[in-house]
Amino acid sequence: MNKNFVNIVLNNLFSLELNELANIDRCKIALGRGNKTKIWKRLPGSLNEPVEMYQSGYKGEGTKVFVKGVAIIDEEVEDNLGNIMHFNSNQKMNGHIQMNGNTERTWCYGDYSHTFHYSLEVNSPAPFKNRKFSGYQTFMKGFDNKPGSYVVAIYDDSKDTTKL
Repeated sequence: MNKNFVNIVLNNLFSLELNELANIDRCKIALGRGNKTKIWKRLPGSLNEPVEMYQSGYKGEGTKVFVKGVAIIDEEVEDNLGNIMHFNSNQKMNGHIQMNGNTERTWCYGDYSHTFHYSLEVNSPAPFKNRKFSGYQTFMKGFDNKPGSYVVAIYDDSKDTTKL
């Protein structure tokens, strides 16, 4: 399923729109790609996990926190890319229902677009309300002039993407 989604849907899209390229660049800048002065702190819960998780940018309540994951992938890229991009695959929907019950999880994209919109609701322990997340994923093949590379920029619903 994932290979089919990547090979048939994602790899047969038209060129990225200018705003899609701009959103990928904004994420690249926000994450400090190539910036030697941005400090990333390893998240303790990821010390023995296959994906190393890092956090940067926390300045107090109400500010955005940047999190990035780094992994060495020894599987075919189509499987991993399909898993990331196909937000409502049967596997992801089953996992969501098992963990959160019958809460919202949506995902959609326009024909020939590299940008997908997602939303989901996750259960929170009492007395807290459930948390809702929504945003966009923009996909690009050939990142940094490497034809076989892929990037997925994930950002929130904020209309002001300069504040990523």
